[in-house]
Amino acid sequence: RSDSYGEHSLHHYIEVLLKRRLVVAAITALVIGSVTAYSFLATRLYTATASVKIGSYAPALPGDGAEDVIRAKTLEQDYLNTQVDQLTSLAVADKVLADTEGGDEILAFLRRTNGAVAKAVADFRPSGGASSEDSAYRYPQKVLKAYLNLINIEPVFKTSLARVSATTSEPILSAKIANAHARAFIDYARA
Repeated sequence: RSDSYGEHSLHHYIEVLLKRRLVVAAITALVIGSVTAYSFLATRLYTATASVKIGSYAPALPGDGAEDVIRAKTLEQDYLNTQVDQLTSLAVADKVLADTEGGDEILAFLRRTNGAVAKAVADFRPSGGASSEDSAYRYPQKVLKAYLNLINIEPVFKTSLARVSATTSEPILSAKIANAHARAFIDYARA
């Protein structure tokens, strides 16, 4: 039934649902089955996080005036932003992969999970032959960028900390990557 405004009563909707109960049951079963299958078949991902304390900016000649304080705060924020950007640099990624402790394990993971990286790693010859864009690094940029896709950098609000997170399908490898990346950045910043 309809009233004068074209609205239907609750009874009408119940009748429609009962009339179409097989369609409703089939769609419900399909959705539940799909979600269940996905939850069992999807690759589990593990994220590990390390924190890095970024030193503060120290001006060469500190001043006393308000203008100097504002300038120092601006420079400090710029310095922190620069350091966070450096955490995602190809140079730090290259340093991590060149580390004999964990680099080989990370490269093996990249070979297993990324066909284009597997080819780039297989074609890579440490003795030279790198393209001009890769000449600044020990590893091809394709490999370095694939590694950086495993990393997420987040500055911690109102602190001088940055969180380095690594996500892979292997929990121990995620922890090794997060820690190795933090250590490589510290070494890179000290150099």
